[in-house]
Amino acid sequence: MTRHRLMALGFAVLLTAPAAPHAAFADNAMGYRLLSPREAAALPSRRGTIGLNVRRQERIVDSGLTFDIIQVTHIRRNSPGARAGFKVGDQIVAVDGQVFPSLAVFAAYIGSRPPGSRVVVDIMPAGRGPEQARRITVAVERAG
Repeated sequence: MTRHRLMALGFAVLLTAPAAPHAAFADNAMGYRLLSPREAAALPSRRGTIGLNVRRQERIVDSGLTFDIIQVTHIRRNSPGARAGFKVGDQIVAVDGQVFPSLAVFAAYIGSRPPGSRVVVDIMPAGRGPEQARRITVAVERAG
């Protein structure tokens, strides 16, 4: 079930946003690359944020990858995430073509992005399935 859900998500994202950049070195057929804890530890800390509080929604094991689907639990008012249209319950699958084995790796990646840059986030909207998956571009700001 989870494998089919993820595959449907990958196809839906690819169909809805064919012009968006894909990972240079994909670890699976959907174009996602796993960011390892070791790679995350080597990232610079630039205090980037998109203004979301998150929790692990579901652990996915597919095509040799193990990573987390991340659920949005709170959106800070006037944050980049709020301006981009995130809703509580949205599920983050990937950022810039990368999937994350833990919330710590996700946080390290977002924190490494320079304020003023943008990240591309693949999401499944709250209460919807992979067929409604979409890609959102979000500005990064400096954490306060």
